[in-house]
Amino acid sequence: MKSKIKYISFYNHVDSEFNRASALSAVNKINYVIDTLNELDYDVELISPSWLTKDNNVNYVKYIKENIGRNLFVYTPSFRPVNKFFSTFNVILSILWLILYLIFNCKKNEKVIVYHSPLLIIPISIVKKIKGLDIILEIEEIYHEVWSNNKQFRFFKEIEYSFLQKTKKAIVASDNIQNKLNLDDLNTIKLYGAYRVNNHKTKDNYNNNIIEVVYAGGIEKTRSGAFNSIELISFLPSNYRLNILGYGSEDCIDELLQKIDLYNEKLDNKIIFHGTLHGNDLINFLNKCHIGLNPQNLGDYMDSAFPSKILTYISNGLNVISSDIEVIRKSQISDYIFFYQNMEDVSSFQYKNYDYNIVKVLHMNFLNHLKLLLNDH
Repeated sequence: MKSKIKYISFYNHVDSEFNRASALSAVNKINYVIDTLNELDYDVELISPSWLTKDNNVNYVKYIKENIGRNLFVYTPSFRPVNKFFSTFNVILSILWLILYLIFNCKKNEKVIVYHSPLLIIPISIVKKIKGLDIILEIEEIYHEVWSNNKQFRFFKEIEYSFLQKTKKAIVASDNIQNKLNLDDLNTIKLYGAYRVNNHKTKDNYNNNIIEVVYAGGIEKTRSGAFNSIELISFLPSNYRLNILGYGSEDCIDELLQKIDLYNEKLDNKIIFHGTLHGNDLINFLNKCHIGLNPQNLGDYMDSAFPSKILTYISNGLNVISSDIEVIRKSQISDYIFFYQNMEDVSSFQYKNYDYNIVKVLHMNFLNHLKLLLNDH
C-alpha cells in the first residue's frame, strides 16, 4: 500500500519555471532520497521555503503546488529580491509561510524528513512543539563549525547545538556527525551522497592523448576546491586537462577566471571553465572524464561535512583524488580514493580500473535502513 511523507528543504526542481535559492549539491542528494522513498512506495510531498533569486523575469510568484510524477512539490510565495528590503522580506515571508503551512497541513505526531539548515531551526522547532512532529533530520554539516569564522554565525552556535542535541532519528553525512551528536546506530543512516549507479562507459581511452580531469562543485573561498584544482593540475602529467564545472557568486567566478587565465599561460591552455551543468548534461559530461578532484582546504569546518561530489564521481566511474580529510578516510569508500597531503604528492597518482559495486551495496543498505526507520523498526 502506498504511503505519503513530507520532506522539508530549501529546494528547486531542475525543470522549475522559476529560479529559487538552492544548492545543486543538496538538490542532487534530495532527489536521490526522493527516488529511494518512491522505491519504498512512498509518495513525497516536498515542501520548499526557497525564495526567488534575482535572475527571474517576474517580480512576484504566489504559493505554488505542482505534481511531478507521483510526487508533489510545494513552494513558498516570494518576491524577486531587487534590493535589500525584498531580500530580507523574502526570508521573513518564507519562514512565516512554512510555519503556517506545516501547522495547517501536518497531522499530530506526523513523521517528516527535514534537511537541516540554519533557517529551518526556528520554524521546525515551533511546529514540532505545536504538532509533536516525529522528525528524521538529514544532517549534511554542523553549520556553526563550517562557518565558525563568520561573525554572523557566532551567535547561532548555541541555537544550533541545542536543536541538534534533541535529534533522535537522523540521516547523516559522516560518522563524525553521528559521534558528535551521540546518535545510536539503530536510528541513524549514513548517506555520503547520491548512491546512484549510472551506466557510465568504461574509460578505455585512458591511454590515449588527453586525460580528462574534472572538478564539479561550488566555487567559493572557504574550501577553495575550484581554486586548488587549478594549482593541482600542474603536478599531473602534461596530457591531463582540467575541466571546472561549478556555481558561485559573480566575484568568485571572476576571480577563478583570472586565475585560469594566469595558469593557462604557463600550462598551454589546459584548464577550461564550463559553468554549471546538472542532470543528464552533468552525467554525459562526467562520462567523458577519467578523474574527479576534491582538493579542499583543511580546517575544523571539514570535521563533519562529507563532500557529496565524491559519490557523483564514483557513480560515474571516475577515479578520485582528494585532500586528506578525516571524514572521507573513515568512510566506506576510502579504499577507492587517492589521498594527498601536499599537492606534489599527486605526481605519484596511478589510474586504476575499480569495480564500483560498492555504490550498489551502499544503496541497498540505505534503502533497507530507511525502510526500518520509517516504520519504527
